[in-house]
Amino acid sequence: MSAKTFFRFSHNIDVYQKTTSTNAAGQQVVTYTKTATIPAQFQSITSDRRIEPYVANIDEYEFYISYQDLSYISYSNRIQNVVDR
Repeated sequence: MSAKTFFRFSHNIDVYQKTTSTNAAGQQVVTYTKTATIPAQFQSITSDRRIEPYVANIDEYEFYISYQDLSYISYSNRIQNVVDR
């Protein structure tokens, strides 16, 4: 990969699944529960700087996950705790 941005060694990532429930007041409550810890590889794609309405650095990462672990991945899930082995 160019600029040596590819992390070729496997990392362990925690996958958290989104659950939506309704509380006594009738409001939607979103909670995330840990589903699994799976191996993955990732690389940094881009880093943008936004100045409006506030200053923020936005990083984008691309994850490579085995086809055997695809059942854990969804747009509503979150990936946290990326740790190298």
